[in-house]
Amino acid sequence: MLHLVVSNKANLEILVDTVKNYKINENVDNKDVTKVIRLLKAVTVTIIHLRMDKKLPEKYIEHLCTALQTTSCPKFNAEIAGIEKDVTTSHCIKSANQSASMRKHTGAITVAATVSGLILLNDMQGVDFLFSMAQATYRDLTNNGVWNASMRPTPGSVPPGGLIAADQIND
Repeated sequence: MLHLVVSNKANLEILVDTVKNYKINENVDNKDVTKVIRLLKAVTVTIIHLRMDKKLPEKYIEHLCTALQTTSCPKFNAEIAGIEKDVTTSHCIKSANQSASMRKHTGAITVAATVSGLILLNDMQGVDFLFSMAQATYRDLTNNGVWNASMRPTPGSVPPGGLIAADQIND
């Protein structure tokens, strides 16, 4: 055989691992979230097409949230962390509702609210919402100067790669 053929299952595992281990602050010039979203959306669509059931892997949206929290902007990371908390709460609400309906209680099922007021599921609609929120937050922080301010190195810190310009060294 002149070429190695990789199975869909192996490709799927590699793509999911890529999302799980993705670090924006290590992989993207100027930490451009628009580029990150474009990349992660393409990976997500590919994952769905590789799966027989055409669904996202379990807890995939949490992996996306974790990846999106790896910027150098604490305010952006905190916004995404809030969405991740809603995703976790959504799982609990869904489980509680299923348990309540299994017990066949009479009357309506009470649903607790999440921070955003939405129940985010591990599906493309949830992923699209996450990417839309990330893009809107990025745009807002960029327009207000918060994003660029967080990208500047802290005085006295060593930039990625460990190199400092000679004129920045103080004796």
